[in-house]
Amino acid sequence: MGGSLSACSNNCHDGHSQSSLYPDHNLDEGDTQELVTEAQPQVLTPDVDPHVDIVADVWPERWGLTLAQFRTLIEHCRQDENWSQETTMRELVSNYVVPLTEGRGVGYALLVNAGAPREVNVVVSNCWLEPAEGLLQALEDSVTSRDVLYIHGLGMYQCEDGCGPSIRQQLGNSVERSPFVRILDVMDRKGIATWGPWLWRRRLWLQTLPSLLIVAALFLESLPIWQ
Repeated sequence: MGGSLSACSNNCHDGHSQSSLYPDHNLDEGDTQELVTEAQPQVLTPDVDPHVDIVADVWPERWGLTLAQFRTLIEHCRQDENWSQETTMRELVSNYVVPLTEGRGVGYALLVNAGAPREVNVVVSNCWLEPAEGLLQALEDSVTSRDVLYIHGLGMYQCEDGCGPSIRQQLGNSVERSPFVRILDVMDRKGIATWGPWLWRRRLWLQTLPSLLIVAALFLESLPIWQ
């Protein structure tokens, strides 16, 4: 896709069926909960990007996108007459991101960066009912063009279509196995100290706020969109 916003195919790729990579899509909800323990990666294949010649696991620390890429998505959505300043992040994901990514098996962030997945250095905390335009403005006031953002609605594969990991599979069965903990662990190992969208500084905040509570809040925000 290389940054462009064309509609995605609804067909899972041939030869590398995502259904076979994520077999518990065919089980009932109770069975799935028992099987899924470790959070699972998204998988890059040639169907996601023709320049990808192997099947490769991509973990949450590389489910990032830049501010410019988020802005491009919003500008694309503005072309729709149903879009407004009050369109929420939930509506952005369900009405725009899901149609753009369905059948591909990867989230929006990885789809637009399939040729070179970007490593996250800013974790963005936002709610589903927040206006998407408001989040964009907050980020434009807070982060730099060099930052790579993890926004859960754009980082995780949201389609629940069997062509990629389900939301439950990406989250795992516990906070300790969630994408957020993995991203934070990578950031800690590399000495990255920035959170977002208002740039929470870990050295200042995490001395007084238990990190588990912050991660748990992000985990709950990322549960499936309820209709």
